[in-house]
Amino acid sequence: MLDNGGMKKKAHKNTKKTVRPQDGMPVGKCQFSNKKQYVSEDAALKAMAHNVQSRSARSIMRGWVHAGDPFYHPIVKNECRAYKCPVCKLWHLTSVADPEHVRLTTRELMELHPEAMAVADKWLRTNTCGTSAYGDLRTNVVRSLADSKVADELWVEEWLWAIARSLYSRKLRLGQWHEWARMIAEGYAKTDDVMKPDASSKADFALISHITTDTDEMTELFNTPAHIAIIAAWQAYLHDELSRLNREAEPEA
Repeated sequence: MLDNGGMKKKAHKNTKKTVRPQDGMPVGKCQFSNKKQYVSEDAALKAMAHNVQSRSARSIMRGWVHAGDPFYHPIVKNECRAYKCPVCKLWHLTSVADPEHVRLTTRELMELHPEAMAVADKWLRTNTCGTSAYGDLRTNVVRSLADSKVADELWVEEWLWAIARSLYSRKLRLGQWHEWARMIAEGYAKTDDVMKPDASSKADFALISHITTDTDEMTELFNTPAHIAIIAAWQAYLHDELSRLNREAEPEA
């Protein structure tokens, strides 16, 4: 190549190394957890090793820490493991060492339970609980079911979401949502039996009438079998609520 004076000009060679996805370059961000995505476990671990080295060097260079300091430790996110995202199917880094303790976001949980969300949409529709309440209610239920390790097969039950809507109208706090879910999980661990309500039973009628007074919805619940664990948790809540109301009604001594 010649320059304007007719002299030979040395061609510029690009020495910048291209980092490929398999070398640890993230390929995007998960739309459900907002974590960086890697194409494989190996790529994620390479990125983790690079992150530790680069952050440590940057800390020394900027004077935040001194390499000779006996108390020196790298300023990192403490990422220690890679895991495959159950939703986006790519790999993420996490600082949680125990795989059993990885806490999925509510949106990830919803994506993993599409059938349950379809049932939720049916019972939590906006014309019965309100547009703003819909998101809060679904989040509370999903979060409490996941944290209490309620079995997946119970997530799709009509009774569960019908009861959840009724509980929301009673203005439960987050701790009470978890207590309700915990009772379901413990009851299911004892028995996975299913029962169908008896339309001629006054007790069953009273049980359902506390959930809904809509004729069509009551008919549907009467015709829908439910796990005893879900009904028992609902009965326990009604008993506690009645006891509380009775205590509040008692005159002070």
